[in-house]
Amino acid sequence: MIKDDLRSKKSEPYYTGPFKIGIIPNIDTSAHEVEKILQHRRMNNNKDEYMVKWKNLDDSHNDWVQEEDFHHNRPIQRYWERRRDQQTIVSLQKPRPVRLSPFGKPAKDLERTHGGIQCRKSSKYNPCSYCQEY
Repeated sequence: MIKDDLRSKKSEPYYTGPFKIGIIPNIDTSAHEVEKILQHRRMNNNKDEYMVKWKNLDDSHNDWVQEEDFHHNRPIQRYWERRRDQQTIVSLQKPRPVRLSPFGKPAKDLERTHGGIQCRKSSKYNPCSYCQEY
């Protein structure tokens, strides 16, 4: 017999038969080989996590792994070496920065010639001596 919230006695059907325990799936505890580390992030506890691409698995299995969960430091070392090399290449390819005038425009756009003499607008307080423009 089952009692409801109002404490009245009701006779409701309930299951009394044999209870079956399902099979617990086997958890794969084998280690996978790291193909490469794709990126990293720093967590609130100042620990690094790495986005890992697993060898022989597709990208849907990529996962964030904490640094202490790696069996070897070699994949992490390779990641930082590759990252350092990429930053070196990018720094070599960077164009020189464009000098800006006080007005926020590139300085070369402000060049003028007056009878073969080049002048620039230098600031709002120092006008060009030829054109008197600021």
